[in-house]
Amino acid sequence: MLAYLPELLKGLHTSLTLTAAALLLALLCTIVLALKMPLLN
Repeated sequence: MLAYLPELLKGLHTSLTLTAAALLLALLCTIVLALKMPLLN
């Protein structure tokens, strides 16, 4: 079990990083759209 732990943590860290990056990207897109909307109307 302990032999798999480093790989498991590495995989978890990778998925967490990807999730965080995706959330940041979504947040950024939302902010950009929110800022652009008043200009379009």
